[in-house]
Amino acid sequence: ARGADRYNSELVPTAGMFKTDRRLEAGRRGVRVFARPDSQDFYAGDYAELRGVGDREGDIVDTDGRVLGRHRGYWRFTPGQRKGLGIGGGGNGSPWFVLEKDLEGNRLIVSQGEDSALFKSALYASGMNWISGEIPEKPFECAVKIRYRQDDQTARVTPQGDTLRIDFEEPQRAVSPGQYAVLYDGEICLGGGVIDKVV
Repeated sequence: ARGADRYNSELVPTAGMFKTDRRLEAGRRGVRVFARPDSQDFYAGDYAELRGVGDREGDIVDTDGRVLGRHRGYWRFTPGQRKGLGIGGGGNGSPWFVLEKDLEGNRLIVSQGEDSALFKSALYASGMNWISGEIPEKPFECAVKIRYRQDDQTARVTPQGDTLRIDFEEPQRAVSPGQYAVLYDGEICLGGGVIDKVV
């Protein structure tokens, strides 16, 4: 219900209601799925077709560019992922993990050992949807989420035309291009956009 009071109740009748209240009302009205658990997942095959990505294979490489194996679509992997790479352990007993995705080259870049390289201090986001209705022109501080179950993270946001640069107060683990960065002012959702690049 963050920012719900900003919606026109005539356009979105349930905007001012909490999810629990919506479920109770749905049950009262006989909607059979009112008690179904929430889902945050998607069926990857349909998603691939939707995005036009398909199952295009590509190389799995280490940070020196050595080819270690092949993947069946980089969209199946996220930074920090260790399972399902299919390239073995690498000989020194330390597992491989996805460091980043090279979208243009259709490659997964992997690393071994400490995953400190996964921590990034800033990102760029575009395609912003300003729910608050106000498009900021000057830098400001707010809370940012880059994944659903994450605690709010303090950051400084700098508008740069159609793009935002978001600098976190503390480095964040496994920031993933293609996911969303969502901005909050307390309980009010200001808006969100797609993460384009991590720095």
